[in-house]
Parts: sequence; C-alpha cells; structure tokens
Amino acid sequence: VEAGIRELRSRLRVRALYSFPAVFLTLLFFYPFLTPWKGAEPRQFDGKLFPWIFPHPTLEERLRESSVDPQMQKLGDFLRGETSPKDTLFVWGFAPEVYVRSGIRPASRYIYCNPLTGLIPWINSDPRVDTRGQAIPGSWNLLMADLEASKPKFIVDTSYGGIGYYAKYPIHTYEPLHRLLQDHYTADSVTEGNWRIYRRTS
Repeated sequence: VEAGIRELRSRLRVRALYSFPAVFLTLLFFYPFLTPWKGAEPRQFDGKLFPWIFPHPTLEERLRESSVDPQMQKLGDFLRGETSPKDTLFVWGFAPEVYVRSGIRPASRYIYCNPLTGLIPWINSDPRVDTRGQAIPGSWNLLMADLEASKPKFIVDTSYGGIGYYAKYPIHTYEPLHRLLQDHYTADSVTEGNWRIYRRTS
C-alpha cells in the first residue's frame, strides 16, 4: 500500500509540473487564438497576445519585437503565406512560439510535446536521461485523434535542429507520427535552418 501511495504521489508531482506551464501558456498566449475551438468561425491569430495586460499596442509590439528570432520569424512568415484561416499546424517539439509567429491554429491540444515525450525542461533534459517514464499515459492516443480530426497542412519538426532539448526526440522514432508522415506528408522544398517542414499531400 505504501509503495502504491508513493507511486501516486510521484505521478501527481509530474502532472503538476506539466500542468502549470500548459495553463500559463494557454491563458497568456493562446486564449484569443483558440476561440475557433469553441465554435467561432476559423480565423488566423491577429498577433494580440496580451490585450488585457498591455492595452497599448506600441508597448506590446516592442515586447514582441525585442525577442524575435530572425529564423523563427522567417519560418512563421513562410507558413502564414502558405495557409488559409481554415488550415492548422502541428509543431513537434518544445517551440510553441511557432504558432505565434505563424498565426496558424494549433492542430492539437498539445501546443508543445513534453507530455508526449516526458521531457521536463531543465530537470531531465540531459540527452543521456530516458524520459519515457514521465510521459503522460494516454497522451499519444489523444494526439493522434486530434491530428486525424484536424489534418494539419504543415507539420514542423524542431528536433531536426535540436530546438528546446528535442535533439534526443527524433520525430521518426515515434511510430504513430512516422507512419503519418510516410502516408500523408512530404518534406517541403523550403526545408532549412533548425527545423524540417512537412506539407500534407493527401
């Protein structure tokens, strides 16, 4: 019984570590963006991340511009130019800023993939540490159901360049995603930089 209680406490601690950043990012960055999930007409994100915190647009724009990665902005511009408001995007890795820079609706509830891989940044990010035991049970079933329903036009693989500790999580080592890419996607000709871009073909 005591062993079971310890195991339960361990799992609850892991879930708490995941839940805080997920709730924080969702509320601050994606609440206005995810309104289509609640029945509104699909639309592209207008870039207003903090309308209730920073009502003055000049201040918000300065905050956004101060942290712009030129390569990330280039990726966002490309994806935005190749999509319509009805399209969706899935990013494999720990880089939710791709959704912000591109303005494309997330194809899944997982705006970053740590619950799927078990990564807890700065805690078990060492490449030698096996994090599979920290993955949330059932998360892969939920992810694949989301992707089947939304059929994202693009999948961006950030493990290709090791962004956000994801060098140790190559996308092709995960059979469900590997099979999805083989069956319905092709590597885009503009693939460059720290990511690989897959475009849906069927």
